[in-house]
Amino acid sequence: MKRKILLILALSSLLVCMFAVSAGAAALTNYASVELTLVDGTKTTGYCVVDGRFQRDNVYKNPENTDEGTYAWGDIKVFDMRDSVIVGTKTYNEVGGLNCNNQAVNVEEFYFSSQVTRILNTSFTSGWQSLKTVYIPNTVTSIGNSAFYNCSSLTSVTIPYSVTSIGSEAFHNCSSLTSLVWNAKNCSDFTSAAFSYVKSLTFGEEVEHIPAYLISNNGSMSTITIPSSVKSIGSKALNGANIIHISVTTPPTLANIDFVDAAALIVVADNVVDTYKKTAVWSDLSRQIVGQSSLKQREVSITANPSQSALHVALGESTLMNTVSLKVNGTINSYDIMLIRNKMLNLKYLDLSGAEVVTNEYEYYTDFCTHDNMLENYAFSKLNLQVVHLPKNLVEIHDCFTSCKYLDTVYCQPGLHTIGTLTFDSCTSLRHVELKEGLLHIGENAFSETRSLQSIQLPNSLETIGAGAFYNTGLLSVTIPANVHTIGEGAFLSNLSRKYSTHYYDAGKYYSSSCGGGKLQQVVFASGSKLKTVPEFAFVGQETLKLIDWANANITTISKAAAAYCKSLKIPQLPKKTKSIGQYAFDACSAIDTILLPPRLETIEQYAFKNCTNADVIKISSSVRNISNYAFTGCPTVSRVYTYTVEPTNILQQTFSCWHVASLYVPSTSYYNYYYNTQWSQFINLVEFDEEYDYFYLNGDYYLGGEYGEITGEPDIDLNPGSGLIIVGDQVIYVGDVTYTSDEDAYPSIITDDNLSIDTLHMVFPQSKGTWHFLTFPFDISRENIQCNSEFVVRYYDGQTRAQNGSGGWQNVPVGQKMLNGQGYIFQAADNDTLSLVFPKPKLPSKDVSIPLHLYDATNAWDANWNMVGNPYMAYYDLDSIKGFTYPIVTWNGKGYDTYRPGDDVYHFKPLEGFFIQNANLSQVTLPVSGRETRTQANTKLENSTSSRKNVVAQLTETTRQLINLTLSDDSYTDRTRIVFNAEASVDYEMGVDANKFISTSAPIQLYSLGKNNEQYSINERPATSSGEMIALGYYAAQAGTFTLSASRMDTTIIIYDYVANQYVDLSQGDYMFSSEAGYNNSRFAMSAAKVPSNTTNIENINVEELSSVSVYTITGQPLADNINFSDLHLSAGIYMIQTKNAIYKIVLP
Repeated sequence: MKRKILLILALSSLLVCMFAVSAGAAALTNYASVELTLVDGTKTTGYCVVDGRFQRDNVYKNPENTDEGTYAWGDIKVFDMRDSVIVGTKTYNEVGGLNCNNQAVNVEEFYFSSQVTRILNTSFTSGWQSLKTVYIPNTVTSIGNSAFYNCSSLTSVTIPYSVTSIGSEAFHNCSSLTSLVWNAKNCSDFTSAAFSYVKSLTFGEEVEHIPAYLISNNGSMSTITIPSSVKSIGSKALNGANIIHISVTTPPTLANIDFVDAAALIVVADNVVDTYKKTAVWSDLSRQIVGQSSLKQREVSITANPSQSALHVALGESTLMNTVSLKVNGTINSYDIMLIRNKMLNLKYLDLSGAEVVTNEYEYYTDFCTHDNMLENYAFSKLNLQVVHLPKNLVEIHDCFTSCKYLDTVYCQPGLHTIGTLTFDSCTSLRHVELKEGLLHIGENAFSETRSLQSIQLPNSLETIGAGAFYNTGLLSVTIPANVHTIGEGAFLSNLSRKYSTHYYDAGKYYSSSCGGGKLQQVVFASGSKLKTVPEFAFVGQETLKLIDWANANITTISKAAAAYCKSLKIPQLPKKTKSIGQYAFDACSAIDTILLPPRLETIEQYAFKNCTNADVIKISSSVRNISNYAFTGCPTVSRVYTYTVEPTNILQQTFSCWHVASLYVPSTSYYNYYYNTQWSQFINLVEFDEEYDYFYLNGDYYLGGEYGEITGEPDIDLNPGSGLIIVGDQVIYVGDVTYTSDEDAYPSIITDDNLSIDTLHMVFPQSKGTWHFLTFPFDISRENIQCNSEFVVRYYDGQTRAQNGSGGWQNVPVGQKMLNGQGYIFQAADNDTLSLVFPKPKLPSKDVSIPLHLYDATNAWDANWNMVGNPYMAYYDLDSIKGFTYPIVTWNGKGYDTYRPGDDVYHFKPLEGFFIQNANLSQVTLPVSGRETRTQANTKLENSTSSRKNVVAQLTETTRQLINLTLSDDSYTDRTRIVFNAEASVDYEMGVDANKFISTSAPIQLYSLGKNNEQYSINERPATSSGEMIALGYYAAQAGTFTLSASRMDTTIIIYDYVANQYVDLSQGDYMFSSEAGYNNSRFAMSAAKVPSNTTNIENINVEELSSVSVYTITGQPLADNINFSDLHLSAGIYMIQTKNAIYKIVLP
């Protein structure tokens, strides 16, 4: 019994649930079925609302439950109403405007039901650029205004006999309409053109009247045949046809002679030519009427005449107007070009393949004449030619066929290498162009406005395509050859883009006043493409463009608005090597649902993916470094943003517009980096993910391992200048290729304790032409490991040579010789280049490194025992970390030498930096691993250095060692020397304490102190000067000029005496500027400390009464105060000049 109750309850619950679902579901009451073929080939049935009119706003999947959704117009390829079944009480006989809700439409075939009698205004106007075929049944009587306006892919239409009216511009801008079959027997005249761009028009055998304004004057119609049933032709009915074949023996009635264009050729049977020419109205067209026999080609061989047209002589005056087809052999010049231009108005077929163009000064057009191997401006422009074979000797053509609106076919010859600016501009009927290998350049707007040109085979030899070269053509697809390295902006611009032009560029720059949609559906970049930059506006407005095949091209830059408003471009497979995407590049590409950024992308400019309204997922590759404001604005449907950068990419407050609706997926090792980043933290929901990495880059410090977590996969890593990769923990981190790139100011750091396994290490050091670089290597290598495109020199320092000769020591590293980790070397490239090193499976130093030091006896102590070594770590290194080491070290700053001493200076070696040590008595120097640091860590230490090391003027102090750092500067360089007063030091040169001055030939100025034997010191540690004793200072100036002598540190008061100016200088009161000639000067300056020159007095030796009104000056004469009580002055320690009523005193204030 219990089971039965439970069963009843369960069934009751189920029924309640079913009833609830049924009650909540929306159902259609009046609808019709349609047969669909989806873009993936699936055949299915859809359902649309009917109510006297076929409502096509939505195509539902289930009429009983509309909640099951609709078919997107972008997913439908064939829409077939022919077997439509109607459910409900209401039917339909009209088809109205389609509301696609701004969706991309991919419907290529549309079949009307036989129930349809009226196709209403603008039914297929918006978004139907993919429509190729439309079936109109014999039940249709009217087609409304602009019904199929701008259906740019529509290729064929048959107008049934039942049609009695067609609205204006019903098929306007259908630029692919190759076939129009006209069967309407009783269609009324039009008030404006219903069709444009029709290429082939066929009349049914029962047609008696051809309506006025049937086709517009678009110049795309090559040939029309009028059947014998036609009795009348309306005004401007065929205004646009080039050749009209009339089968009627009795001339049809004409409303006006304007039924055809003034350039049209009217071909009738030979036996009725005179009849037509004598019939009313037709007689006004007599020049254009020819017999069938006139179509036969005439062939002549001529030699250009320098004073008249040889072609004229060969053809004769009487045949010029009746020549329709002509082949010319031999040579032609300006006279012959003039004859063809001005005297052969019925010429349609011109074959010059057997002719050569030669120079002649006669002007066939104002300011233009012929030159050897060229066709120049206006040669055949605006002629009625239909087929042309170019001369065989041409190498260049320029603007010579502009506005030949009937030109259908052009055959180029081998040898032509340049098609210049505007050559085929506005040849609106051009459909076939045969280009030959050897063509190198297509100029600006060369094929612009060739709206009938649906395909073109660009030769493999082609190298450049000019700006606007294929603007507003009818191209459906194009393959960019591999050798093309330059494409100008707007090269494949669609005319449709005019309505968006205010966003991007100067309106009218590339297009005419007409406006039509782009037809380009596919662009292919050939394998191995040399093109690096997709230009601005390259494909903008190509609304039918579905595929750009460029994933494997070498493109690095996609420029401004390159593919904007390509509304059918579903997923842009971006080139793998792309580094930069310009502003508006993919603006309004509404079919894109996933934005997958390429693996080496670095920069995304503002508005790059603006208004990608159907985008759901954005994946930001690990290489991206900067995303500008508004890059992804107007993307309301984005639900997931993945970022693979381990450091938060630089973005701005308005980069995204989906902060509150999308989830941000971040690497698990970088969660808090993003959480606390001001801009990225705008995403409400952050989700960790742990996908395998292929690549990432670092700009700053990044920790991996241990408490920081590990990264999945074995990614390649770019360590950019100043970055730091720190591996902690016991677990080994495995990575792929690591590229270590430095610049002149910053180096990357790698800090690892035998817990990092690198597959291949690539080291890149930029080299400036002629500049020496001091370095060591992370491993023992041979000279052959160094890669540099230019010639280079590698040298080591031979301390023995220096010891024996007192100078020199640089020796070239022989080919095959090992270069050792920790030993110093110098490198110089002949040009601006890079030094590259590649190390497979490298093992980085992870333990203390000891570097051997050598002793080299010398006559002079300052020449003995010099060793060049280097920081053995791929990390910055703190000089003070070398425990127990107090010797001065000499480094290279790019132009000259600097000297530092542990304890006295804060200095951090750059990774692998080479430097000098003068060895006193050590067998080796050991650098503990604890001294390794990143650039960020080194800079932090510098900022926090103690006040004793700050470059400030110190007050007079009594310490064991008193440091004075002097600097000499010009506008571009500063050199320094140091004097240290130490009562325990010797006045003689002491190794391990003093440092000899290394003189550089590339430093513009150099400063040093001099010993008693005129030896040059960079560090001179000695007892303080006694009374009257001066220490000589020397300097070198590469050029004459003005220089500044300064004290960056003074632990005791000093004075400088300038023997040339005969004055004392107190550097505590300010810098001292002086002028000097070029060269060495060891006798101009001297310095003294602690003791004051004899003419200086102490303050207590002056009569107090004299101090009531004084003037005070610095030692250099700069006024400090005038007529003031001395007790009111607040002066720092130093030397001053005091002028009283009775005398001038030089005083020292301690």
